[in-house]
Amino acid sequence: MNARMLSEDHYEVLREIINIGMGQAGAALAKLLDTFVELAVPNVTMIDAHQLTSVVAEVVDDPGEITAIRQAFYNQLHGEALVIYNRQGCRELADLLGYDDEDIDRSDQELLLDVGNILVGACMNGIAEQLNPGHELSFSPPSLFCENMPPDRLFSHHETSWNYALLLKVAFRLEQRAFSSHILIFMPEQSIDYLIQALDKWIEAL
Repeated sequence: MNARMLSEDHYEVLREIINIGMGQAGAALAKLLDTFVELAVPNVTMIDAHQLTSVVAEVVDDPGEITAIRQAFYNQLHGEALVIYNRQGCRELADLLGYDDEDIDRSDQELLLDVGNILVGACMNGIAEQLNPGHELSFSPPSLFCENMPPDRLFSHHETSWNYALLLKVAFRLEQRAFSSHILIFMPEQSIDYLIQALDKWIEAL
């Protein structure tokens, strides 16, 4: 990688920061879904974009189909985020709200867009606010990236201009229902360098 790598200290701080944002996301999801939401501490790793297909297939760990939501963010940090749901996750959300679980209809798509918007907004604004208090990111409206597609074909029809991605695994439990979603955050090297510099300042201030 040409960009500076994240150290274990960077990862530890980043996990703490994202965990704060995920707590806010949990509260918003609980309100949206009208149920108690428990979020696990997210797992964060940096991956080479050329390995995306194999890595996504491995971490999703589901031979079935996935659906992904796409959303861009910009200001101090800029890039794109994908929220990936496996088929079981979609069914759990649909069943929770009484939707038909055979197909993802328009109502289900709106639900996935809403959940994706909450997760991306909480995660990225959590990072921005902790690293640069008083500053929030701006976001494009979320959109459907793919629907009911095998994981190994996720990027087969989409070119990515990013060299690296932060992979976040966010697991959450809805009362007696449990499933996980995965967030891929794509950033150019300039944003990764900014992120590392901000993390360095945050660590020095501890």
